[in-house]
Amino acid sequence: MALTNRFLMGCASLSMVFAIGFVMQNGADTPPAPVVRSYDQAQRLIAPPVSTDTLAEASAEAMAVSRDRIALSDIALTVGTASDAADDAVDALALPADDERLASIAPIDPMNDLAPLEVAERACDPVMELSAQPGAMVLVSIDAPCLPGARVTLHHNGLMFTHLTDAAGQLVVSAPALSESAVFIADLGNGDGAVGHVMVPDMVQYERAAAQWRGDLGISLHAYEFGATYGEEGHVWAGALSTSAVDAQMVLLGDRDLPESYRAEVYTVPATAAMAGQVQLSIEAEVTVANCDRDIQAEAIQWRAGGQLEVRELSLAVPGCDTVGDFLLLKNLLQDLKLAAR
Repeated sequence: MALTNRFLMGCASLSMVFAIGFVMQNGADTPPAPVVRSYDQAQRLIAPPVSTDTLAEASAEAMAVSRDRIALSDIALTVGTASDAADDAVDALALPADDERLASIAPIDPMNDLAPLEVAERACDPVMELSAQPGAMVLVSIDAPCLPGARVTLHHNGLMFTHLTDAAGQLVVSAPALSESAVFIADLGNGDGAVGHVMVPDMVQYERAAAQWRGDLGISLHAYEFGATYGEEGHVWAGALSTSAVDAQMVLLGDRDLPESYRAEVYTVPATAAMAGQVQLSIEAEVTVANCDRDIQAEAIQWRAGGQLEVRELSLAVPGCDTVGDFLLLKNLLQDLKLAAR
């Protein structure tokens, strides 16, 4: 019996040995089962213990701020949810009701948007209009509603003459052109003025000569056509009308009643006349009480049909007042004209 029991025990032991060997052989590649420890053990494995003194030192270092930085404190960090952010975005994009939007739109009035002073200044700006007329003339129209009775000095290629605007601030004057591309400038004083431009296509068909001066100087322009002498037919000047066949004309510019106004006289003749001939040109100065015993200045301007413009200045010492009524003949300031027959 005892032998039998020992035999059985031996067999059982041998069986267990084989079983353990089988399990060890087949379970070698299986990872070991996790080891469960206590909460305190897990905490010691995650992070080493930190003492209260260490935390105090770290907090002091984190809160230390240099003098050139701004110290921030008592800041609470709030993190919203995704739904909260979406709701905020919708609220920000929400549009007011149609009635509110229409009420917020103010009516637009262009005239009210302009400052009253700016509108008044624009309404007072002088305006000039030019239009070409037959005979190489230019009709000058000036509208200066805020400058009634104002002196206007017109400038054109060296030519200057002064007039007054009427009670409505308007001025209309016809002036000879001295260029095919004619530019006129109006000076109304105090910085006010206007500029105009017009083309004068028939300018090349005429010869022109002018004398201009300022004030009452007793100056006059004379043209002697085809050998005419003083006072005869063909003597063209401000005191007589031309009756010659050359159809010449004398234009007086500038208001003689204005003191120290710019004045001019312009003689015009077609470059080709009914008959060939010569026109002698001269400038005369009468000795008057206003100019005697003083120096005077004037200018001679001449336009040739070929497009040349010449300007000459004149300075003259007028004799004493005991010679009042005499005339001074100024030659060689203007070139005589030679006209060709048509």
